[in-house]
Amino acid sequence: MTNIDPPNITVQPEKLSLYLPAMQFGMEGHGRTDEIAVCQFTMELTSWWYKYRLALNGLTYSGHFTADDGVSIYQLTASAVFQYENNKPNPGNAQPYVWNMSSSVMLDNKSPVSIASSGPFQVAVPPSNTSLTWSPCFDGGEGEGDAKTKLVFSITGTTRDTTEGGKGQGKLADGLTLDWDLAWQECVPNRAVKNAWGDERIDDWQTCEYREAPGNGTVAQGLRRGVGGLPLPPH
Repeated sequence: MTNIDPPNITVQPEKLSLYLPAMQFGMEGHGRTDEIAVCQFTMELTSWWYKYRLALNGLTYSGHFTADDGVSIYQLTASAVFQYENNKPNPGNAQPYVWNMSSSVMLDNKSPVSIASSGPFQVAVPPSNTSLTWSPCFDGGEGEGDAKTKLVFSITGTTRDTTEGGKGQGKLADGLTLDWDLAWQECVPNRAVKNAWGDERIDDWQTCEYREAPGNGTVAQGLRRGVGGLPLPPH
């Protein structure tokens, strides 16, 4: 992303919409290398429907492409990872405060496309005909301090100039929009099951310790994050 325009996020019962106004390609191709636009960010959600779990089941890309001299979009990709962080209590609530992190890839799509003419476009990814990847069962405690739920997004679009030695231009006239189809399923909350959820797990992922700084009475914070597991994109 080439400027600081933030994503615009809308959540409805059946759809999560991401509007990325700053998603842009390099302005000029030269026939030798691809131009790529990348957007990575993490969204934290603090309120969920009680006794339900969530899956992503289908995706639609849309935008308005302007191009000349043989420039085309040839690939769109999008991934969404559900991340659950839970505080591992120490006896007597003693320090340090230790967090575990677990995650699962909910949707990972790579769509070969051929968008070579100027105008609006829409690329639909059909719902999965296999099993869905479900979030943990929500128990109402999310966002209350001891449990954090996040979606980690990574979106790319790639163009190429098919004219040898050409200097065509390709641009998303108004950014890129992604509409993620949501699926819901009733479930029975179980905190032990929830804390064991995930395809990837990092125990003791983050440790925080608070102490009084000498002399001025202020509070200093020490932070350690574990290594390995899912790489986190910049916030």
